[in-house]
Amino acid sequence: DALAALSLARGREEVRPDSVFLLGHSLGGMLAPEIAQRDGNLTGVAILAAPARPFLDVLRDQLEYVASLQSSGTPARRQLDSILTEVDRAATGEMDEEEPILGVRRGYWRELEMVKPVSTALALSVPILVLQGGRDYQSTPGDFRLWEEGLAGREGVAMKLYPHLNHLFAPGEGKATPSEYTSQVKHVDPEVIS
Repeated sequence: DALAALSLARGREEVRPDSVFLLGHSLGGMLAPEIAQRDGNLTGVAILAAPARPFLDVLRDQLEYVASLQSSGTPARRQLDSILTEVDRAATGEMDEEEPILGVRRGYWRELEMVKPVSTALALSVPILVLQGGRDYQSTPGDFRLWEEGLAGREGVAMKLYPHLNHLFAPGEGKATPSEYTSQVKHVDPEVIS
């Protein structure tokens, strides 16, 4: 689908086909290097708030953090604990390929585990921009450090960590929470846009 979208963009009258960039956010950012590699005709890639670790590790960390915000014994906490058990079963190979985690078959998550975004990005020949929010609990500053380490020394890479921004690149204080995303409308910080 992403390759078809890039082809569609190149066919638009208002788009210069030799100047198409790909921007991926979160899981889209994690997959952006592979999409760029498969496409082979991009001018550059922007990777925003993208995990750099195996995805089940990322999912586990996200769920553990959200669970830590819930009181023990509440329905929400019990549901999160149940999902964490599913993730553990998947990680240890105890789960059948068609069994779902968060409503999605295990095979999908296994495919995500095989994605190696940093090494794929390292092999690209186009400029790469990597941006990360410092308050992000979904893709963490630790992921950003993995991008930094993996792309160190490669020409054409620009990276920036925004300490006061969350996963959606909106400002705030302290570590972000899920409720922050819905409590009030916040726009992407103008510094990220520029």
